[in-house]
Amino acid sequence: MKKVVLLIISLCWHHIIWGQTFGNVGINTFHPDPSAALEVRATNKGVLFPKVYLQSATDNATIPLPAKGLILFNTNSALGKAGFYYNNGTPVLPYWTNVEAKLKLPYMDKAANASTLFAVNNLATTASVRAVQGSSDLGIGIMGRTITGTGIAGHSSGTGTGVLAVNNSGQGLAMEVNGKIHLSINTKAPAAGDVLTSDALGYATWQPPIEKSSGVAFSAVGILGNGNENMSQNSYVKLAFANEVYDVGSNYNNAAQSPHSSFIAPKNGIYHFKVAVQWKDQTQDANLYGPTIRLQQTRGNTTTILAENRAWVFKWGGGYRSCIEMDCQLEQGDIINTVARAYGSQIVLLRKQAFFPDNIQSSFSGNLVLE
Repeated sequence: MKKVVLLIISLCWHHIIWGQTFGNVGINTFHPDPSAALEVRATNKGVLFPKVYLQSATDNATIPLPAKGLILFNTNSALGKAGFYYNNGTPVLPYWTNVEAKLKLPYMDKAANASTLFAVNNLATTASVRAVQGSSDLGIGIMGRTITGTGIAGHSSGTGTGVLAVNNSGQGLAMEVNGKIHLSINTKAPAAGDVLTSDALGYATWQPPIEKSSGVAFSAVGILGNGNENMSQNSYVKLAFANEVYDVGSNYNNAAQSPHSSFIAPKNGIYHFKVAVQWKDQTQDANLYGPTIRLQQTRGNTTTILAENRAWVFKWGGGYRSCIEMDCQLEQGDIINTVARAYGSQIVLLRKQAFFPDNIQSSFSGNLVLE
């Protein structure tokens, strides 16, 4: 009778410890999860896997023909680290992989995917943190390669920097480019012939070259009346130049316009001017005269002398050539012209001197150099 009772108790206890339903085995449960072949329930115990000393990542001798997916606890730290490993190969050619292993270097892989294959996002909020970093003491830290796409792309949607290149040694290069460069700056679309320049803060912008952006230049030659213009010895007279050679931008008033023989600055900038005037004394006596020319600027109601050329010449010398060439800063609307004074009687200005080539004559020219 005792044997029967013990048998019944043993069977009941076994049923409590082990529950098996339709191919599911449960330990400490009557209802193992239907998706689990084996479910172990405990609140103060774990599951102890077999401890195996694997000889290598391809060890097929310690466990002959290990099934793919077989899991164990490897005690050989020389494989990289001790821990849980599983067979990621085949029974004949096993490859034991640590479940928490880092990428084994060198690592190479490829796949076709319409979306991103590899993405990381560092959610830290300090500026010095990095999501991805590559470094090499002598080689290339990060390399991008493509055939028709973009090898490396940097993007900033706010006030950040899309791509940062830095060299702190002062000896190397922050950036080196071998090939064509295409720069598109969102503040201004480039046009053919534009040049890359920077503002006072170092921000680059596309700007037309000076020759293209200014479009400001003029030239006039000869003295009106074929040069036979008697000059005053007591006051300055504005010179009237006879022939306009060119007027790019239409900013020069010729002798028939008002104010005559004057350049009117169309914009703020640095301008270059050149004046040359031929003098001749009608008497050619032994007295001196003072051929003088001035380049002057009128802004509003104020006239300022920009430059002056004055000399003392014997009348019997036959003639004299006065020249002024200078750069000056003008504001839009400034008026530039030339005035002259003889400081002597019977002095005339010449269209050109007979004993000089035809191109040596009185002239007035200028152009915008820099905005």
